[in-house]
Amino acid sequence: MNFWRKLFGENQENKSGIKPLTFRQRLTALRNLPKFFKLVWQTSSSLTIANIGLRIIKSSTPVAILYR
Repeated sequence: MNFWRKLFGENQENKSGIKPLTFRQRLTALRNLPKFFKLVWQTSSSLTIANIGLRIIKSSTPVAILYR
């Protein structure tokens, strides 16, 4: 139980004196992702596609090794 209080506790402050974000604040921050991805796509669509493809290959490599 102490672990969860440390993880989600609102009274904690880090070394810089700033309170950490709550779980709800972290979830609401995910609303910014579509705008972020739109900006990345507008910057360079070909690099975005290459980045996504390479990330898929990189993440599937351990599964492919285990399958073998």
